[in-house]
Amino acid sequence: WKSPSQRGYDENDLPKELEKIALYDAGREKLLASGYVEVGMDHFAKPDDGLAIASQKGTIHRNFMGYTTNHNNTLIGLGVSSIGDAWSSLAQNPIAVEAYLERVEAGEIPLVKGHLHTERDLVIRRAILDLMCGFHCELDMLKDRKERETVIARLSEHLADDLLTVTEDGIEVKPQGRAFIRTIAMALDDFVWNGTSAEQMFSRSV
Repeated sequence: WKSPSQRGYDENDLPKELEKIALYDAGREKLLASGYVEVGMDHFAKPDDGLAIASQKGTIHRNFMGYTTNHNNTLIGLGVSSIGDAWSSLAQNPIAVEAYLERVEAGEIPLVKGHLHTERDLVIRRAILDLMCGFHCELDMLKDRKERETVIARLSEHLADDLLTVTEDGIEVKPQGRAFIRTIAMALDDFVWNGTSAEQMFSRSV
Protein backbone atom coordinates (compact mmCIF):
# COMPACT_ATOMS: atom_id res chain seq x y z
CA TRP A 1 0.00 0.00 0.00
CA LYS A 2 1.22 3.51 -0.83
CA SER A 3 -0.11 4.74 2.51
CA PRO A 4 -1.05 2.64 5.57
CA SER A 5 -4.27 4.65 5.87
CA GLN A 6 -5.47 3.13 2.60
CA ARG A 7 -5.64 -0.28 4.23
CA GLY A 8 -8.85 -0.64 6.21
CA TYR A 9 -8.20 -4.16 7.52
CA ASP A 10 -5.51 -6.24 9.21
CA GLU A 11 -4.35 -9.84 8.87
CA ASN A 12 -7.04 -11.08 11.27
CA ASP A 13 -9.73 -9.96 8.80
CA LEU A 14 -8.35 -12.16 6.01
CA PRO A 15 -9.45 -15.77 5.42
CA LYS A 16 -7.18 -18.47 6.83
CA GLU A 17 -5.63 -21.33 4.84
CA LEU A 18 -8.57 -23.76 4.86
CA GLU A 19 -11.02 -20.93 4.24
CA LYS A 20 -9.02 -19.80 1.20
CA ILE A 21 -9.05 -23.33 -0.21
CA ALA A 22 -12.81 -23.56 0.33
CA LEU A 23 -13.35 -20.20 -1.39
CA TYR A 24 -11.22 -21.24 -4.34
CA ASP A 25 -12.97 -24.61 -4.68
CA ALA A 26 -16.41 -22.96 -4.51
CA GLY A 27 -15.47 -20.41 -7.16
CA ARG A 28 -13.90 -23.02 -9.41
CA GLU A 29 -16.92 -25.34 -9.21
CA LYS A 30 -19.25 -22.44 -9.98
CA LEU A 31 -17.24 -21.39 -13.03
CA LEU A 32 -16.96 -24.95 -14.39
CA ALA A 33 -20.69 -25.51 -13.83
CA SER A 34 -21.35 -22.29 -15.76
CA GLY A 35 -19.53 -23.60 -18.82
CA TYR A 36 -16.09 -22.14 -18.29
CA VAL A 37 -12.92 -24.18 -18.76
CA GLU A 38 -9.68 -23.98 -16.80
CA VAL A 39 -6.91 -22.44 -18.90
CA GLY A 40 -4.18 -21.96 -16.33
CA MET A 41 -3.44 -20.87 -12.79
CA ASP A 42 -6.58 -19.17 -11.44
CA HIS A 43 -7.79 -18.42 -14.98
CA PHE A 44 -11.01 -19.59 -16.65
CA ALA A 45 -12.56 -18.84 -20.04
CA LYS A 46 -15.53 -19.83 -22.19
CA PRO A 47 -14.71 -22.67 -24.64
CA ASP A 48 -14.96 -20.37 -27.66
CA ASP A 49 -12.71 -17.70 -26.13
CA GLY A 50 -9.27 -17.17 -27.62
CA LEU A 51 -7.55 -18.16 -24.38
CA ALA A 52 -9.44 -21.45 -24.17
CA ILE A 53 -8.69 -22.24 -27.81
CA ALA A 54 -5.00 -21.43 -27.32
CA SER A 55 -4.96 -23.63 -24.22
CA GLN A 56 -6.42 -26.55 -26.19
CA LYS A 57 -3.87 -26.05 -28.97
CA GLY A 58 -0.99 -25.77 -26.51
CA THR A 59 -0.08 -22.27 -27.69
CA ILE A 60 -1.21 -20.27 -24.66
CA HIS A 61 1.51 -18.10 -23.09
CA ARG A 62 2.00 -16.43 -19.71
CA ASN A 63 3.87 -13.23 -18.93
CA PHE A 64 3.94 -10.72 -16.06
CA MET A 65 0.43 -9.55 -16.92
CA GLY A 66 -1.16 -13.01 -16.96
CA TYR A 67 -2.18 -15.38 -19.75
CA THR A 68 -2.20 -14.35 -23.39
CA THR A 69 -2.66 -15.86 -26.85
CA ASN A 70 0.45 -14.07 -28.10
CA HIS A 71 3.92 -15.39 -27.35
CA ASN A 72 6.50 -12.65 -27.76
CA ASN A 73 9.98 -12.93 -26.30
CA THR A 74 10.20 -9.16 -25.82
CA LEU A 75 8.03 -7.31 -23.32
CA ILE A 76 8.84 -3.63 -22.75
CA GLY A 77 7.96 -2.34 -19.29
CA LEU A 78 6.83 1.29 -19.21
CA GLY A 79 6.23 3.29 -16.04
CA VAL A 80 7.04 3.08 -12.36
CA SER A 81 8.16 -0.36 -11.07
CA SER A 82 7.43 -2.06 -14.41
CA ILE A 83 9.57 -4.98 -15.53
CA GLY A 84 10.92 -5.46 -19.03
CA ASP A 85 11.52 -8.98 -20.32
CA ALA A 86 13.85 -9.91 -23.18
CA TRP A 87 13.49 -13.67 -22.44
CA SER A 88 17.22 -14.02 -21.73
CA SER A 89 17.16 -11.13 -19.25
CA LEU A 90 14.92 -9.01 -17.02
CA ALA A 91 15.14 -5.34 -16.01
CA GLN A 92 13.05 -3.27 -13.60
CA ASN A 93 12.28 0.44 -13.42
CA PRO A 94 12.44 2.41 -10.12
CA ILE A 95 9.59 1.61 -7.74
CA ALA A 96 9.32 5.21 -6.47
CA VAL A 97 7.59 7.81 -8.66
CA GLU A 98 10.14 10.49 -7.76
CA ALA A 99 13.13 8.33 -8.69
CA TYR A 100 11.49 7.26 -11.94
CA LEU A 101 10.69 10.84 -13.00
CA GLU A 102 14.18 12.01 -12.10
CA ARG A 103 15.77 9.43 -14.40
CA VAL A 104 13.33 10.11 -17.24
CA GLU A 105 13.69 13.89 -17.03
CA ALA A 106 17.47 13.49 -17.09
CA GLY A 107 17.13 11.61 -20.36
CA GLU A 108 18.31 8.35 -18.84
CA ILE A 109 16.90 4.86 -19.32
CA PRO A 110 15.11 4.33 -15.98
CA LEU A 111 16.45 0.92 -15.02
CA VAL A 112 17.55 0.15 -11.47
CA LYS A 113 18.17 -3.58 -11.48
CA GLY A 114 18.17 -6.58 -13.76
CA HIS A 115 19.13 -10.19 -14.20
CA LEU A 116 20.84 -12.00 -17.07
CA HIS A 117 19.64 -15.60 -17.21
CA THR A 118 22.10 -18.48 -17.31
CA GLU A 119 21.51 -21.48 -19.57
CA ARG A 120 20.12 -23.35 -16.55
CA ASP A 121 17.80 -20.43 -15.78
CA LEU A 122 16.39 -20.59 -19.31
CA VAL A 123 15.82 -24.35 -19.15
CA ILE A 124 13.98 -23.98 -15.84
CA ARG A 125 12.08 -20.95 -17.10
CA ARG A 126 10.79 -22.97 -20.05
CA ALA A 127 9.72 -25.82 -17.76
CA ILE A 128 7.94 -23.46 -15.34
CA LEU A 129 6.15 -21.78 -18.24
CA ASP A 130 5.01 -25.17 -19.55
CA LEU A 131 3.69 -26.10 -16.10
CA MET A 132 1.84 -22.81 -15.75
CA CYS A 133 0.31 -23.07 -19.22
CA GLY A 134 -0.30 -26.79 -19.67
CA PHE A 135 0.14 -28.40 -16.23
CA HIS A 136 3.00 -30.58 -17.45
CA CYS A 137 6.58 -30.17 -18.54
CA GLU A 138 9.43 -32.12 -20.06
CA LEU A 139 12.72 -31.60 -18.27
CA ASP A 140 15.86 -33.49 -19.26
CA MET A 141 17.67 -32.46 -16.07
CA LEU A 142 15.37 -34.86 -14.16
CA LYS A 143 17.26 -37.73 -15.80
CA ASP A 144 20.07 -36.81 -13.42
CA ARG A 145 19.45 -38.70 -10.17
CA LYS A 146 20.55 -35.87 -7.85
CA GLU A 147 18.45 -33.30 -9.69
CA ARG A 148 15.41 -35.60 -9.59
CA GLU A 149 15.87 -36.33 -5.89
CA THR A 150 16.07 -32.59 -5.16
CA VAL A 151 12.84 -31.87 -7.04
CA ILE A 152 11.07 -34.84 -5.44
CA ALA A 153 12.13 -33.64 -1.98
CA ARG A 154 10.77 -30.18 -2.73
CA LEU A 155 7.50 -31.70 -3.93
CA SER A 156 7.17 -34.22 -1.10
CA GLU A 157 3.98 -32.64 0.29
CA HIS A 158 2.39 -32.55 -3.17
CA LEU A 159 3.38 -36.15 -3.92
CA ALA A 160 2.00 -37.32 -0.58
CA ASP A 161 -1.35 -35.77 -1.52
CA ASP A 162 -1.30 -37.39 -4.98
CA LEU A 163 -1.28 -34.04 -6.79
CA LEU A 164 1.31 -34.93 -9.46
CA THR A 165 3.81 -37.44 -10.79
CA VAL A 166 7.54 -36.93 -11.31
CA THR A 167 9.45 -39.07 -13.82
CA GLU A 168 12.83 -38.94 -15.55
CA ASP A 169 11.11 -37.09 -18.38
CA GLY A 170 9.25 -34.39 -16.48
CA ILE A 171 6.33 -33.47 -14.24
CA GLU A 172 2.64 -34.19 -14.84
CA VAL A 173 0.13 -32.34 -12.65
CA LYS A 174 -3.09 -34.22 -11.90
CA PRO A 175 -6.47 -32.41 -12.04
CA GLN A 176 -6.63 -32.22 -8.24
CA GLY A 177 -3.20 -30.59 -8.21
CA ARG A 178 -3.96 -27.68 -10.52
CA ALA A 179 -4.91 -25.35 -7.69
CA PHE A 180 -1.35 -25.76 -6.37
CA ILE A 181 0.44 -25.15 -9.67
CA ARG A 182 2.26 -22.11 -8.25
CA THR A 183 4.17 -24.10 -5.62
CA ILE A 184 4.62 -27.05 -7.95
CA ALA A 185 6.40 -24.74 -10.40
CA MET A 186 8.38 -23.18 -7.56
CA ALA A 187 9.97 -26.57 -6.90
CA LEU A 188 12.11 -25.96 -9.98
CA ASP A 189 13.18 -22.45 -8.95
CA ASP A 190 16.48 -22.56 -7.04
CA PHE A 191 16.21 -18.86 -6.17
CA VAL A 192 13.28 -19.38 -3.78
CA TRP A 193 14.76 -22.42 -2.01
CA ASN A 194 17.27 -20.98 0.43
CA GLY A 195 16.86 -23.17 3.49
CA THR A 196 13.10 -23.45 2.99
CA SER A 197 11.53 -26.83 3.68
CA ALA A 198 8.90 -28.43 1.45
CA GLU A 199 6.34 -28.15 4.26
CA GLN A 200 7.05 -24.42 4.74
CA MET A 201 6.81 -23.74 1.01
CA PHE A 202 3.57 -25.70 0.67
CA SER A 203 1.99 -23.93 3.65
CA ARG A 204 3.14 -20.49 2.49
CA SER A 205 1.29 -20.83 -0.80
CA VAL A 206 -2.11 -21.83 0.60
